[in-house]
Amino acid sequence: MTSHTDVTPARPVNRRRLDPSPGARFRRLQRDDGYVMAMMGLLIVPLVIVTAFATDVGQWYAQATQMQRTADAAALAGVVWIGDKTDPNRYRTEALKVADQNGFGDGDTVNGSPVTVTVTKVPPNRLRVTIDARAMVFFGPAAGKTRQDLERSAAAEFNLSVPLGSPRNFLGTGNLGKGAVGTPYQREGLWMAISGYCTDKQQGDRIAAAYSGGPSGGNGCTGAQNPEFSDVSYELYIDLPTTRAYATNVLIFNGNFSTNTGASSCPSYASRNPTLETCPGNLAGKARQPTTFTLYRADSTPLDDTDNPTMASVNGCGTSTAGINGTKTFDARTDGNSDTNFTFNPSASLFDGSSVWNSWWNMCTIPSTALGGRYILRVRAQASTAGVAAQNNGSNAYGVVANRSTTQALCDSRTDITCPRVYAKDYLSVFATQSGLPQFFLAEIGPEHAGKRVLIKLWDPAEGATELRIRRPTGCSTWAYQTFDWTDGSNSGTGVDRINITSFSFNNRSVDISFRLPTTYNPALCNQWYQVEYAFSPGASDRTTWSLEILGDPVHLIE
Repeated sequence: MTSHTDVTPARPVNRRRLDPSPGARFRRLQRDDGYVMAMMGLLIVPLVIVTAFATDVGQWYAQATQMQRTADAAALAGVVWIGDKTDPNRYRTEALKVADQNGFGDGDTVNGSPVTVTVTKVPPNRLRVTIDARAMVFFGPAAGKTRQDLERSAAAEFNLSVPLGSPRNFLGTGNLGKGAVGTPYQREGLWMAISGYCTDKQQGDRIAAAYSGGPSGGNGCTGAQNPEFSDVSYELYIDLPTTRAYATNVLIFNGNFSTNTGASSCPSYASRNPTLETCPGNLAGKARQPTTFTLYRADSTPLDDTDNPTMASVNGCGTSTAGINGTKTFDARTDGNSDTNFTFNPSASLFDGSSVWNSWWNMCTIPSTALGGRYILRVRAQASTAGVAAQNNGSNAYGVVANRSTTQALCDSRTDITCPRVYAKDYLSVFATQSGLPQFFLAEIGPEHAGKRVLIKLWDPAEGATELRIRRPTGCSTWAYQTFDWTDGSNSGTGVDRINITSFSFNNRSVDISFRLPTTYNPALCNQWYQVEYAFSPGASDRTTWSLEILGDPVHLIE
């Protein structure tokens, strides 16, 4: 039986539909051309408007960028003149000059309208520059935009190097003080110090000692050269209030390294007053340590200390100190006595004047009418070109006082706004000598540094100490211990509040201590000073060099 399978025949292919003839295609296009033309008519207007507006926006963006760069440059140029004492408005003059040089001068016409440049000082150390100008409108009217005003602003800040060592009118008076704790006459416990050219760096002077790692401590111009050596050595500031009504005596105590020739111990001068130490580090037996002090006038560029004239060059010292012109080289005296030309004894009961009052030298009397601000006192040891081993192996301890000539007194700027200040710049080279648990002023850190990182470098520190700590201000006369990280290159600690010195030796090493200030850091105006605290064994001393940095550019944009 034969079966049959039903098969549906395939549908015929419509070849006219798949491959229409040219005539059919033309007839269909004739049916669609009205739609295309209508859409093109609807879209052409917004396309032209968008294209025109994009052209304008691009031009506005380019002009706004140029205005922002001009505001940045003007703020940076003007902010360094905020502290100008001779021309209080110079910050504005300099900012406007830079704005004009960049095409946006105040009052200039740009795109048919005047430019406005506003310069605002934001105390204490910031400057804001705002530029308003009109932009060109090419095609905006097609979109109803007939005017476009632009505004760009920048704020700059400058931070001077932080003061080191003292909020008072003296620095390096060692053991002269006899007053109560908390008063200016409290014993300071450290001398300013500078070592000679041929002294080894490991004796504690990071900058003035020209040698490092000598076979016998380096004394005698032996060992490798110290890469940090500087002929200029150290700088201090004599900071005078602009509103003062007094002349200022810049006094040096014990400016020469006074040791007897060939002496094997500290000189006879010290025996007259056992509290004095005139050859720190026990570097006796070295007959000469010439030291030169030069005073430079305050000027109108607080961020540039290279252009300050000497007081001698401008006849800047008062007539009451005829022949004392702001520069003095102290050479060693073989009789163990100090050069002297001034009597300074503010209070026999509070300050040691009974036997050392005649060890003072008046470098200069700065008149009351002289410019206020920071006078620079440069302290320099024997120059390298004259380095003679027998004359440059000592370490000279000295003190500096900026005394109001109307009365002999010590004062503290934290409680007396008329008090002149004496503090170190960049490096604080000292000879610390106390026992017990002394605290030494390290650096003044203001609220403008909130959120920044602090780096403290203590060179060859803590000889004779058992513990080292850092104290932060919490009130006018209160401190708390600071938590920090530290390293000396071989040893380290993280999140600690002390360094146990008995476990380490920091000879010829820098102990680097770092911590970050909180963003809310805002110490009281009456006390913004950090301190170093040692736990000293009885009779211990430390010849060391301290420095502190606030990490970040001193002149920078903040907005």
